[in-house]
Amino acid sequence: MTNVDQVADELYALDPSGFVAARTTRVAEAKASKDREAATAIARLKKPTVVGWAVNLLARELPDEVDAVLALGDALQRAQRRLDAETLRGLTEQRQRLVRSLTTRAQKLVREHGRALNESALREVSQTLHAAMADRELADTVRRGRLLGAATYSGFGPSGLEAVEDRPESHPGNREGESEGEGEGGREAERA
Repeated sequence: MTNVDQVADELYALDPSGFVAARTTRVAEAKASKDREAATAIARLKKPTVVGWAVNLLARELPDEVDAVLALGDALQRAQRRLDAETLRGLTEQRQRLVRSLTTRAQKLVREHGRALNESALREVSQTLHAAMADRELADTVRRGRLLGAATYSGFGPSGLEAVEDRPESHPGNREGESEGEGEGGREAERA
């Protein structure tokens, strides 16, 4: 019997350029062992963007640091509920330092795998970490190393997992004919 969670962990640890071929191989193996249910589940796993992969690398390689950032999100929320301005200021500064450090480390991890993140992708890694601090469901996805792509947080309620995937959508703030994710970082994610 194929363990789909183990296969998912293996696939989401891969550079996105190797994801589809590895997924196809794992589907074939599940089918060969007559495990159609696992084959179907594995076939449904979606390829992450480069940004999703970078955050997944952080979760796998630096789980304690990722947990520290995500736990800081809980502390920030408690300070906001208490309207504790002094604590909030200190936690906000700490959040900025930790997210900046993890974003730099994401770039190093990606480079160790022979790739690089452009400025747009680095910004998306940072935004995703900020979003995960505010959204527990997203934080759990990040912790598990199963993120599909960049996520953002507007500050109004949970960001929701629909933000996990990079999907071009038209927004009122975008120029006509331009969808979110277009530009250098979006094109890089599509090439991956």
